[in-house]
Amino acid sequence: MSRVRVVALGRLAAGDDGVGTAVLADLRRRGASGDLELLDLADAAHLVTILLESGRVVLVDAVVGTPPGRVIEPTPEELAVTPHPVALHGFGAGAAIALACALSSSALELQIVGVTIAPPVRPAIGLSPEVAASVPIAADRVLAVIGARRTLA
Repeated sequence: MSRVRVVALGRLAAGDDGVGTAVLADLRRRGASGDLELLDLADAAHLVTILLESGRVVLVDAVVGTPPGRVIEPTPEELAVTPHPVALHGFGAGAAIALACALSSSALELQIVGVTIAPPVRPAIGLSPEVAASVPIAADRVLAVIGARRTLA
């Protein structure tokens, strides 16, 4: 099996938007290693380079939706049409994936594990109880999708 990059978007200091980072921390506590490379990103713009330079990527990100704390596997297209994309700088995961697809000369291998959050209304530190409870479930889902493949043209 080739090396898989598990990439989390978000910041712990941004409330529930930091759920991806919390999932990576859970994977590290479990000793996830070997063929996994765990990467934290605060800015989705850096995701473009990672998608273009990597083989397989599993993206872990917060997705606005209800109820908060639900673990989902959205498609890139679903991320692109999220009514309230979680993007602190105007460039979210959906836009980064679309740009990487447009720039790539080959298909991208990508799986997405999302955790639904309420639309952010003010700065917050730490995760809400509902989203915090979903962290081990999302980590389990990441480990489960490592064997699955999704290629994007």
